[in-house]
Amino acid sequence: MAGIAKPRRQGNPAHMIGSKCCVLVADGTRARFLTREPAHFSEPKSGPQLVEKKNLINPNLDIRGRDLWSDPKTGRGRAAGGGPSHGYDDHREQHADEFERRFAKKIAEDTALFLHACRHEQLVIAAQKRMLGFLRPELKRCLKEQVQVRELAKDVTKLNPTELYNHLAHRNLLPRRRQPQPGVVLDNPHRKKRQVIAKI
Repeated sequence: MAGIAKPRRQGNPAHMIGSKCCVLVADGTRARFLTREPAHFSEPKSGPQLVEKKNLINPNLDIRGRDLWSDPKTGRGRAAGGGPSHGYDDHREQHADEFERRFAKKIAEDTALFLHACRHEQLVIAAQKRMLGFLRPELKRCLKEQVQVRELAKDVTKLNPTELYNHLAHRNLLPRRRQPQPGVVLDNPHRKKRQVIAKI
């Protein structure tokens, strides 16, 4: 009887993710590095938030656009003399893979430095499926063993930090924010008016 494959370890459940957590979102063009931080005291209703710390752009974009994805006047994807395009397309695909592997390596190296600088040991990754495939071996090579990694194979690079937090929380990759609750009524000795302070 064939054994049952064990699921890939994803680290702590979302409710156990601490405040010291980094989030990496990436596709083939850029990577964004964020940290989960408590809300400012002046914003009690906002709850924990993601703060973007770094943005990395793929340095090979200009090369890809100029040499790989342009449409030549002789016909896109056509070999010289109007022959079949298989060799041409394979060549382009090989170069595209190499450029994304290079970018994945750079992302992984910067992620390791970012985690070290923040002194964080929890990482949530949300990346385009193709890029995630390139990132996994590079992150395994660069990250310390104690770093706990949770991942989502989806391109969410266009979401702003608030949208990103809510999306990851919905996918159980970050703790859900608590809904603002009615607060206790406190007397201010310097004012006659009573204030209601929302609980965090």
